[in-house]
Formats: sequence, structure tokens, C-alpha cells
Amino acid sequence: ADADSGLTRGQRVLAFPSEFCGRCDYCLAGQQPYCRNISIIGEQRHGGFAEYLSMKAHNFVPIPDDLSWHEAAALPVGHLTAWRQVFGKHPVVAGETMLIIGIGGGVALATLQLAKIAGCRVIVTSGSDEKLARARDLGADETINHAREVIWQRVREMTDGRGAEVVCDNVGAATWNQSLRAAGWGGRIMVVGATTGGQPPADLQRIFVRQLQIFGSTTASMEECRQLMRLVAQGRVRPVIDSVYPLDRAQEAFDRLERAEQFGKIVLDIP
Repeated sequence: ADADSGLTRGQRVLAFPSEFCGRCDYCLAGQQPYCRNISIIGEQRHGGFAEYLSMKAHNFVPIPDDLSWHEAAALPVGHLTAWRQVFGKHPVVAGETMLIIGIGGGVALATLQLAKIAGCRVIVTSGSDEKLARARDLGADETINHAREVIWQRVREMTDGRGAEVVCDNVGAATWNQSLRAAGWGGRIMVVGATTGGQPPADLQRIFVRQLQIFGSTTASMEECRQLMRLVAQGRVRPVIDSVYPLDRAQEAFDRLERAEQFGKIVLDIP
């Protein structure tokens, strides 16, 4: 790294998951996720499973000595996306009710952690009683098994008919209608993924009548990354790791992910 980078040889760092130019108007305003030349590792550029990675110095962030490499690998994508939806676009307010659709994935669990730090009452859903029990251990206040219960109806019952102030949905088409109906008047719906499809019925009448707000969120800015790392350094945040696989068993890791068996991040150990 260049002498003025603030980095030193041998320093423990993690890579910001998106390479940004640092020169466009968005970067200069501190909004790196909007960079006109952004290149996401594993999407627009190689490096997701690489032993070595070459990026600009401004893309690396120092990590605490007590953060393991597996934890560091599991931290950026999920927790940065969660950080922006909890504290960024429309910061949550202590005491608000947040509904997280589909607990078990990295973003959902990171959102649970950060929402509890922010003082929210958190309701989570899953089709697995085991995952719901583990979510309670991590601080979830209420749980809904969507295999047996209708999400929006249970949310209404749990909130005296008001609905949730914030709904976090990374599932997409399969749960969109439930998310819209679970949100209270003036509620905010955070869209952070669309694993079951990105073209659900819009239900525009419900959106304008209930004056719902819909936000998209993915990754975060470098300043938000530094704020997250301060919480990590204080020991207040750690990623939940489901399992670690060697690189030559990567297909097994993907199969576990495809079956939705994971609770937390699945990490590949690069030799």
C-alpha cells in the first residue's frame, strides 16, 4: 500500500465488498454504494474465492485483533446491508416494532443484532421452529412460524392491530404481499433482496392508501463501515457463523445454502 494509505505491511484488514473509484460525485459525497464505476467482488469482478486480492488501498479496513478471519470474512456484506437499513436510509427509532422476514440468513441475523442495539422490538419469521428458538436466544422478542401461521395476521395481533413500523424483506415475490399487509400506516418496507423473484404484484392501492414507504438497501458507505467496525471492536457485534467448509467442498456449502438449512453465514476456508 502507498505510504499515505494509513495501512502497514502485515496489518489485519478486511476488504470492503465493492470497489469504488473515489473520484465520482457520489464517492466524493461519501456515498460509495452509488459510485458510477462500482465493481462488486464476486459479481462485476473476480475475487470472491481467491487466495489473494488486489484492490485500491481505500477499499481495505483494519480489523480488531480478536476478530477471527472467519468472522471477518462473514462480516462485511450482511452487516453493511443491515447497517444501512437500520441506521441509514431512514434510521429506526427506539421502541419501534420491526418485522424481519425469513430469519436464518446473514442479512436477517445482522439486522436482528443491530435492531436490538437500536432499541427496537423485533418480530422474526421462519418455517423452522429450531431457527426461531435460536433467534430468540439472539434477542428476538416475538417469532412467527410462517409454515403454520399467516404472517400479517400474527403481526397485527402482536401489535394491537397497528402493524410494524419497519418491515425488512429479503425474500421477494413469495413474501411481498405479507410484508405490505404487515406494515402499519406510514410504515417503512426495506427491500434487501429478492431470492424468490423480483416481480411481485405491486399492490399500489395499499401503498398509497396506507402511505407506505419502500426503500432499497445494499451494502453501505465507508463511513458506515467504520461505524460498524467500532461496534465490532467494542465486542457488541459478531457475525453468526453457521459452518465453515474448505474450498474443495464448496459445492456442499452451496447445497446447504440451496436447502435453506443454514443459520448464519457459511464460510469457505481458502487454503
